[in-house]
Amino acid sequence: FSPNGDGVNDLLEYDYENIEEFELNILNRWGNLVYHISDISSFWDGNINNKGAKEGVYFYYYSAKGIGETIITGDGFITLMR
Repeated sequence: FSPNGDGVNDLLEYDYENIEEFELNILNRWGNLVYHISDISSFWDGNINNKGAKEGVYFYYYSAKGIGETIITGDGFITLMR
């Protein structure tokens, strides 16, 4: 995604349905946690501590609990470009 203020791909967004609990963690290439989301309606704007994160590849992992106690987990990589 490209959080550069042009209105295109400025947020790291995701689709969801029937989620009761959600947790998303974003780590830098050294494995340090740089962003944590626990509200399903929140998105990452590419900032870390109110400063623009550096361009590069970030790792993420998530866990969600759906209706009926179904647990969904996953992980992957995001490329941040300015």
